[in-house]
Order: sequence, then C-alpha cells, then structure tokens
Amino acid sequence: MNMLLSSLLAVGLLVLSPADQPLALEEALEADGPRALQALAPAGLGASERRLVDGALAAFAGQDGVAEAELAAAMEDSALTPDLRRHAASFLAGVRLRAEDFDGAAQAFDVADQITPLVPDVAQARAFVEPLRGQPGIVMEGFVPGCLDIARDPAGLPRGDIAINGGVQEAVLDTGAAFSTITQSVAERMGLRPISGEVSVGAAGADDVSSSFAIADNLEIGPVRFSNVVFIVLPDEALSFAGGRYTIEAILGMPVFLRLERLSFAQANGTESFCFQRSEDEAGGSNIYLEGLSAIVEADVENAGAPLHLLIDTGAQATTLSARPISLFPALAQGAQARGARVGGAGGVVWDGGAVTLPELTVEIGGEAVTITGISAGISQGAAGRRDGLLGQDVLSARGGFTLDFKTMRLELLDG
Repeated sequence: MNMLLSSLLAVGLLVLSPADQPLALEEALEADGPRALQALAPAGLGASERRLVDGALAAFAGQDGVAEAELAAAMEDSALTPDLRRHAASFLAGVRLRAEDFDGAAQAFDVADQITPLVPDVAQARAFVEPLRGQPGIVMEGFVPGCLDIARDPAGLPRGDIAINGGVQEAVLDTGAAFSTITQSVAERMGLRPISGEVSVGAAGADDVSSSFAIADNLEIGPVRFSNVVFIVLPDEALSFAGGRYTIEAILGMPVFLRLERLSFAQANGTESFCFQRSEDEAGGSNIYLEGLSAIVEADVENAGAPLHLLIDTGAQATTLSARPISLFPALAQGAQARGARVGGAGGVVWDGGAVTLPELTVEIGGEAVTITGISAGISQGAAGRRDGLLGQDVLSARGGFTLDFKTMRLELLDG
C-alpha cells in the first residue's frame, strides 16, 4: 500500500516551485522533480556542480549507472560546499536503495548525517536499511515477456497469483509499495528466511508498526523468476481491516516492477490482465521520474498553476491530494466542502479532520484527460502529505487501463 515506506525513501526532495523558472542550485536540488535542475544554465555551473546536477538528473531518469558514478564523486568532492555534498549523498542513497545495494545506501546516509543531522523521516529510512546490511540484492534470472490474470478485490485493488518458494500466493500488485510486503503467518507458511532485527514502518495512525524483514529465495511472476526478494513482514492484524472482513496477505512492490521494464494493466472483454515486456521506443517524451523507490508522474491538473507530482499508486482506490497543492494553488479548492477523510494504511484507518472534498477534478496524463468526482484533498496524514498526492485506481483504470514504462519514463492511459 502507499503507506509502506514510499515516503521514507524519497530523499533530498522537499520544496515545490509553483512556476517553471530558473532557481539557484541549492533551491533547484530541493525542488520536486527534474524540471528545476533542467532549467539551470550550464554556463553558470562549475565542473563539480555540473557533475552533481548530471547525477541528480540521471537518478530521476532511472539511469542508475550514470547516477552512481556522478553522485559518488560529487559526495566526496571537496570543491563542493558541505550542503551540496549532502544533497549528492541523499540522492545517492536513493539510487543505491533502488539497486538494493544496502551497504552502499547506509554509507551514503551516514555521509549526509555527518554533514547535517538527518531529519526524522530520513533518519528512520537509515535505520530501516541497517538490518539489510550484508544481504544480497534482488536478482532477475532472465527476462521473458508475460502476463498474469488479475482480479479486483472488494477495495478495487488488483490481485494476481505469484509463486513464492514454489507455493502459490495471491498478492496485491502495488506500485505505491517501496518494498514487497507479507504477513507474519504467510511468511512462515511460505518458508521465507527471517532477518534478525526489528524496524518500524510508517503507518496511517500516530504510531508506526513494528515489523521485520525476510527473504524469499525464489519468487515467480508469470514466466520470470527472481531470487533474493526482500519482504517487509508485518503482523497479520496490520493488514486486516473492517473487523477482518478485508485482509491482505501479500503485496508485490517496486523492486520487482522496476525490473519488468514496461508494465500494462489492461481490461478487455470483461477480464483484466497485468502484462510486462521490454521497453518500447515511443514519441511523446517522459512524464514520470523516480524518487528512490517511488514512481512520480507530473500530471496536469485543472486549476493548478504547475504540474502536480503524484505518486503512481495501484494500491490506492482513489486519487487524493495533499495539503501542499491546496496551499500553493487555492483555485484547486473551489467548491470544496470540509468533510474530513479517512486515511488507511498499515495499522488501520485514521480520521483526518482537516481534509476537504473537492466536487471534481480533471487530471490530464499523456494527452488523456480524466474527470473524477468526490476527491479527498488537503490530506495531512501518511505519504499523501509529503507530495502533491497519490494517483489512484479511479484515474489509472478510467480508460481501460494504463502502461508504465521505466525505460522511456512514461505513463500512458489506455484509450479504452
């Protein structure tokens, strides 16, 4: 689900600029997404600063080899100010987490911490990595295009059968989950190898959920096999809702999806499938970027003065907006009613009394516009409060599905 540490792994990104205008380097590094960095005049940057900018842009674009080389050099570059070196370390930590270089991510976090003490969320992310030190990263054992039949559960979320250590297990397919997740009882039944150490996972409520890690030696999704797949292990009750009437046993997260390159969720003839294939060259340019283990789309939204940065979250029923865009673009709140909103996640559901309900919202992605109604906005709880919001199933499934390509960095709504 969207609460599962996606926010903790988005490091170095704190401030939204409401207009596309050149910023100072420090401000551009703190702005959401690549646009502010792309607007910097190369002539105004020294060689060391250019290396840092190139590394950050490569990190956003998922070009991890380039990002690793440039950011690692920038992190140790004495010609940069301590604050710029801290930014390099923060971006590098996100890239290394994506590669599941857990030792390297911890080292980058430590460099950032030595310059300026980590803010609480990032410090929690650093603590989260510690039990994984020394663990091998996920391995995909060859790529074969394939498909899974999927079904919608009572919450409208896509579920499909995967194989874990040879046993079949239904899992929610959740692009909003930074790591795959499983309940304690299922982890034991499926023979996952526990990792010593306890961590806390950000929850919808005030208290984080105590959890641990375990490794699946083998995971199969369609014809593709993975090894060394890290799972967050949660208490069974953390993924049980409505008095046990709705439960989740397993969630498939971003480390798997990123390696499948081009994903599609498509509906046809009353059935739905999840397919993956090699990336395809296509016109239109990119409209998504990566923030650590989170995929963010820049969506044009009616009454917003700049594209909004929304987490692509197949584990969310509905699109929601955080408090930030409402503050930046008051026109978004025209006709809003103060109704509050229920915010769900690990550990249960809490009430956000400051949320409002927008009568409707038109979201445009890749030239396709979708109008949705009854949108919760002004959310201050959970991951939605740390970005402009979440792009959920109400938009993603509105036109019969979507494709998400991690090589061309593009999200397209299908014209169903």
